[in-house]
Amino acid sequence: MLSSMENYKIVKQLGQGAQSTIFLVEDLKNENKTCILKKVECFDESEANKAFRESLALQELNHPYVSGYKEFFVMWEKKDSSMYMCIAMDYFPKGHLGQYIDEKRQSKEIIDEEKIKTWIGQIIEALVYAHEKGIIHRYLNKDFLRVIYKRVVLRR
Repeated sequence: MLSSMENYKIVKQLGQGAQSTIFLVEDLKNENKTCILKKVECFDESEANKAFRESLALQELNHPYVSGYKEFFVMWEKKDSSMYMCIAMDYFPKGHLGQYIDEKRQSKEIIDEEKIKTWIGQIIEALVYAHEKGIIHRYLNKDFLRVIYKRVVLRR
């Protein structure tokens, strides 16, 4: 069965960039589980093929410190004659590491040194794993690191 937007209910828009829009959605075929759907506009066939190949490679990653792509699909919107690569991925309700750091900074709390060391180790493990698979993360910053309980997960 091919995936499509029909399998998702948009809850709200979380953000928008030059070429993409990020939505909080419910996965209707998976007990309405909340996830993120990134909708990336592809301006030509070459761009769509590149995004498709990249998504195929990223979907194969399986590591406890790398956030997974649940699925991806190509969508054509008649109203604006545009092609989109849609990528469903895990949702992290606790947000990203940048939010956590900002909250601690505002409350003047110190982040435990052992926690920081653990997170750095987890980030290094995730990057080594991705590099071993031939994947380089081009834009790594605190906003791409998701907080889950006591661990940090690299978002693809």
